[in-house]
Amino acid sequence: MNKHLPFVYVISLIISISHANAQETAKEQDNTRVSVYLHPFSLIYSPIVYDPLAIYSTVEIPLSLSNSLIVRPSLRYRDRPLNERGYLFRLGSDIGLRHFWFKKGEGLYLQAAFGAYYNNSKIYSSTLGRQFEKKGLITDLYGYLGYSWKFSGINIFADIGFGFSDFDVDGKPNIDYEGTPSNDPHPDFNIGIGIPFGASKVPKKELEKQEHANTRVSVYLHPLWLLFSGLMSNPSSESENEEAMVLYAIYSTIEIPFSLSNSLIIRPSFLREKSSKRNLLRLGSDIGMRHYLSGKGAGWYLQGQLGLFYHFGSHIYFGEDNCDEFCSPDNRKSLWLDAMGYLGYSWKFSKASIFVDAGYGAAARVFAIGEASNFPLPDINLGIGIPF
Repeated sequence: MNKHLPFVYVISLIISISHANAQETAKEQDNTRVSVYLHPFSLIYSPIVYDPLAIYSTVEIPLSLSNSLIVRPSLRYRDRPLNERGYLFRLGSDIGLRHFWFKKGEGLYLQAAFGAYYNNSKIYSSTLGRQFEKKGLITDLYGYLGYSWKFSGINIFADIGFGFSDFDVDGKPNIDYEGTPSNDPHPDFNIGIGIPFGASKVPKKELEKQEHANTRVSVYLHPLWLLFSGLMSNPSSESENEEAMVLYAIYSTIEIPFSLSNSLIIRPSFLREKSSKRNLLRLGSDIGMRHYLSGKGAGWYLQGQLGLFYHFGSHIYFGEDNCDEFCSPDNRKSLWLDAMGYLGYSWKFSKASIFVDAGYGAAARVFAIGEASNFPLPDINLGIGIPF
């Protein structure tokens, strides 16, 4: 099969649908709702040519009629002999910004996205004549040109992009899926068919008359974690009894209202600790649902969520007598899952949103060498954010 055929297909599709759309009578449409897309081409094409399981999706979260936040999670899996592309498990997500050229929430757009993925692969490189194994965090960076069509009950987009992929966190290029090392940029194309969800954004004129706007997307930062990072960091200690340490702890929450009763919650976090004895990286996100008991989009709420996190701890190994579980060389890279439940309270104002909650759950280590482990996990959060 010609490897350029899919790209010719995408370009032809964009041109043909754009022409048909231009012939339609202009009408007012609501382009401010959250849309969830599946990528049907990857579900059909990838199992035939690449991987038995390849699931891609896109979540579009409008911030305005000009810009949308894009979250694009994906899962790829195969288990074949080394001479037939080998083994692969790849799970993660891209996150980026989509800018609509004509500021109507649809039509021609430019998009930039950055991705982080947990990768576990074992492949044979015919180019280099040897086997490669890769396990850990990889990243990518892409730019796209695309077109979006939005209707009352269905949304469609198609785009084509170019960028760099399969890079380790240290910036070194990874071996690609064909077993070929390369620093060259890679092409990418996507077709998404999705459904819009949630409440419409209130028009600007009405918004100015409201005291509260509880149907808007809110982006929160967790200031207590930032304060904790500043208090704990001690990069230039001069005392022999005090260890030098740098700590970065960034937690955020994105609230996407579906209605005045329920909101989708995405809670990404980044934890980095570096000292003479510890070199820790923790990166991932929780995703869950927040239910407001009053049905007003504010006030008391219950929340449940699941999380997936990549954990890397390259600590100095002192031996079994004075090293905890995470110091073991066999436990330096792993994936962690958590499940949490919360009780909290939310305040919504015209230009600010605040929440506080307390929760309890459990975390478990998966996809790691050595025995699995789990432990109970209490949690307290304070978020201060801005509605968009």
